[in-house]
Amino acid sequence: MEEMAEHLILGQEWMLAEQATLDFQYNCVYFGTTYRQSAYWHSHRDVIEYAPPVKLTEDKVSEELCDSYEAVLNEFPDVFHERLRQPTTRLSTHPLDHQQQRRVPLAFIQPTTTLTAAQIDDIEDNKPAPLFDQIKQAQGNSVEYQATRARWHRLHNGQDEATEPWQRTLKNDYTVRDDLIWYTKDNRMALVVPLEFWPRVIHEYHDKIGHPGRDETIDAIRRLYYWPALEAPEDDDIRLTPIPRPDLDTESEADEEEPPAVPVRPATGRTNQVTIEDLPDDDDHEDPRPIQGPQPITGLWP
Repeated sequence: MEEMAEHLILGQEWMLAEQATLDFQYNCVYFGTTYRQSAYWHSHRDVIEYAPPVKLTEDKVSEELCDSYEAVLNEFPDVFHERLRQPTTRLSTHPLDHQQQRRVPLAFIQPTTTLTAAQIDDIEDNKPAPLFDQIKQAQGNSVEYQATRARWHRLHNGQDEATEPWQRTLKNDYTVRDDLIWYTKDNRMALVVPLEFWPRVIHEYHDKIGHPGRDETIDAIRRLYYWPALEAPEDDDIRLTPIPRPDLDTESEADEEEPPAVPVRPATGRTNQVTIEDLPDDDDHEDPRPIQGPQPITGLWP
């Protein structure tokens, strides 16, 4: 019994100090294949305390009770702390289970980065403006567009006469509102895009949304933006037909062209015949229809 009592208590201590202090004590009391363990966790955030270690003396342990932990608990209720009866106490039948159930020390947890209000405001201030606002700012700061707005005002005030085609186009198809030039033809109002922003607009409306077709991209851009080189998509009934548009006034060779003929499938049209001759004789072949001498083999190729 003395040798057994010497091996009842087994303890190990770990001390880690970085952001918190970890003090883990395992006091295992073996009864056959079962044991009890107790641990202390101290940190600046929380304190989790399990049942304190209890040392059993020789007169309180008998060989008949070594097979059952519950029997010892019922026989000696004054020996074990009341917290052992709580569900937070861990019971295990394997001495290595405590390595899997061990909590991660606070010192091993990476701290979460918390942004201050000043850092959040700095990120919001440095965030790029929407593309529409960038185009408006670029048009307002452009010297060429400032001169175009001045010409538009002179044409509408009667200071200049619209004698040139570009002057009539500027007067009739464009308007100036909020110090910006807008395209107002065909009962729509679209912001005129400077030259350096054309690739940006195409990238936003084409590359970033899954590469739609050409006509779909142009139609989406025309709802909000405009530049002279932006071609309007044709109607579906005109775009899909191979016949030139009948409403063209100018006569050309294209007006007399016919739609291309539909290609004929090879199965119903011309086929190529390949003949293989000079094949070897096969007198020993057991097939009821063996190849006897040169036999032509034909094949149809598309």
